[in-house]
Amino acid sequence: MNLPAAFGSPPEAPAALAAVTIAREFNAPSFLPMVPLLRCPVDGTQLAWDKKSGLSCASRAHTFAIEADIPCLLMSHERLQDEPQIANAIKGLHEKSPALNCRGYATRDNLKADVTVLARMLNEQISHSASIIEIGCGTGQVTNFLGMSWGRTVIGADLIMDSLKVAKELRDRFAINNSHFLQMDLFRPSLAPASFDVVIVNGVLHHTSDWFGAFRSISRLVKPGGVIIVELYNWLGRLPTLWWRPFADRRRRPYETRHSMSEILEWFDAEEFEFTASIPTIGDCEFSERMPLFEAQATGNRRDRGSSELEMLLTGGRDGGLFVMIGRKRR
Repeated sequence: MNLPAAFGSPPEAPAALAAVTIAREFNAPSFLPMVPLLRCPVDGTQLAWDKKSGLSCASRAHTFAIEADIPCLLMSHERLQDEPQIANAIKGLHEKSPALNCRGYATRDNLKADVTVLARMLNEQISHSASIIEIGCGTGQVTNFLGMSWGRTVIGADLIMDSLKVAKELRDRFAINNSHFLQMDLFRPSLAPASFDVVIVNGVLHHTSDWFGAFRSISRLVKPGGVIIVELYNWLGRLPTLWWRPFADRRRRPYETRHSMSEILEWFDAEEFEFTASIPTIGDCEFSERMPLFEAQATGNRRDRGSSELEMLLTGGRDGGLFVMIGRKRR
């Protein structure tokens, strides 16, 4: 099932496709198609690129580095991810094994076979003309997978440059021209507000100490009628992972928080999102890979949601106790 017309209608002017053509003909950087969406993290003004001055705001008071064809939109003094100790833990965890076997993908089919059930469902239900951003993209498997479909604009954003370089390497190896990568802080998303049909926040918010502030920040990127997909640790479903993890390993892991389905529904309501789906499903509704992700569904009551969370606990906290909530921005 495709998204409604707001997602499926083609853009009035194929600017992204034109930019790709220009990039190919004039050997311009591959990030060029996303430049119209970029905003200065200091003053919020639109960024521009040229060969002489690079990437800068309109006044040229602020310029930003490009590393491995990836815009680095972090202010030099800016705290990473929230608090330094949290950022350093996450950075160290990623940099120990930034590739996560990504360099082992020999073909596009290898990549397609390795993505999650949710990624496959998203690929089937998001239209070919949608604009998508994955925040916390890591080494870019999902961003590149969604970018394989023609017509889409898919951006992967992360804090960790080493991970982004692996993602970009994968993009280039398989010529996935619709995917692009960006280094930014989710508390200062360096992108135009209300620019994306789909915002995916993949396992990031629970590593900040201001999880609702982070959600509110990135939720502003969603167009009216667009959707947000949030993946978090569940307060019950995460417990088996924590119980079985050695104490020494727990101390080395990044700071994390755990959340309930009811709490995320409160976030949705506060930021004008209507609930459409969750994984696991709420109450007695059975999960199916064919179920619609973007049609409004009942939220159930606290007992229904608690029952779903209890099942996560009793089944051993599969997938590390992660759960997914999806909401549509009210128009």
